[in-house]
Amino acid sequence: MVKKYRSCNSMSLDTFDFDNISEWGPRCSLALRDIASPALYSLIRTVRFDSFEEPFELIADQTDEFALIDAARGWIGSQNVAGYHGTRLNPAEIASVEANGLKTMVLEERMQRLAAILSQHPNWREVEGDFEPTARNLARPRIHQAHLTISRGMLMQGAPHYLMEGSEFDHAVTLTLLGSEACSVLIEGRSPTLFEFHVPGGWALSSGYGEHSHEEAPGLVKCVLRHWAYWLHDPAHAPGTQFVDFGLRSYEDIPPQWVKRAIPIDEAELLNFYGD
Repeated sequence: MVKKYRSCNSMSLDTFDFDNISEWGPRCSLALRDIASPALYSLIRTVRFDSFEEPFELIADQTDEFALIDAARGWIGSQNVAGYHGTRLNPAEIASVEANGLKTMVLEERMQRLAAILSQHPNWREVEGDFEPTARNLARPRIHQAHLTISRGMLMQGAPHYLMEGSEFDHAVTLTLLGSEACSVLIEGRSPTLFEFHVPGGWALSSGYGEHSHEEAPGLVKCVLRHWAYWLHDPAHAPGTQFVDFGLRSYEDIPPQWVKRAIPIDEAELLNFYGD
């Protein structure tokens, strides 16, 4: 629960930003050096690997894997973790997130807001009776949740539709009821906005889902260790270009003190990746 975690305003904490491995990679190496020695790091650089997974597998074979995972968990948990949320909002909505944090989806409130927007469409009266059952059906996987992702690059290049189209729920309901052309009413007056959050590491570890999250260690730990190990092998490795789909899911509102900044995004930065 959010109330268990300290505020992320402390200037004394490092921040783990997944895409910026040139900053956190050396810190991770230092934190794990008692388990994975500098000599092993040197070996990783010289071995030829055939897959992304192999550098981590070699480190796991040459160390106590459970101790490595525990140390990495402790290291991640000792700092803030950058998480990103991409959407399309108007100035008042952006200010609301900055002032109040990122709210979980409350269906009745969201339906009221979306109905007010869709009522501007000339065909609204024809589909108004289908709005509530359609919205309730499409909302089931999303109710009382708020989502972040650890990779800014994923939102900018791997899944730019969040920034281009806004709320996935709003878009799905509109598309189902009124077709693709009607989705223009959702973006009118709204601009792509990327929110950066700095969340407590312990919260990130317990909230992570996605790649490796089904395994025995927290999914975020395994994700970080795999990219760190490959970076040891190839210092040019850039996680932000790998479209890493690893999310952080909250069942409570994400508080405003965790909001770092709202970043306006130029649509031109997204067009080369949107619709691929």
